[in-house]
Amino acid sequence: MIDADGRRRLEQSKTEIELLTDQVAEETAGAQEVLLADSQADPIDAAQAVLDREASQEVLAVLALQREQLERATLRAAEGSYGRCEDCGSVIDPERLRVAPEATRCVPCQARADRSPYGKTL
Repeated sequence: MIDADGRRRLEQSKTEIELLTDQVAEETAGAQEVLLADSQADPIDAAQAVLDREASQEVLAVLALQREQLERATLRAAEGSYGRCEDCGSVIDPERLRVAPEATRCVPCQARADRSPYGKTL
């Protein structure tokens, strides 16, 4: 079960993820516009811009996964299953939920999921 403080942390995390996503997307778009506008760009600067864009895309992908995980946690809160591991059903350590309100797995199940070739979630 989730208390008011847990709900607040979930909402705060969602807001932070949205702000970070917007910020990274804006910075990426701005850098791309500068590179495209400067047709005489130094090749090293152009290469750095490509690397920066790729890094930004990776950051955006991680943020999207975090947003998805927050949505799953929010759905579990609405269903009344927040705080229980989605894999084994055990109670998730309250300290884990305090620092990672999006967590939907206990630490042992998360460690197993992290080793899985099918992807990682919190």
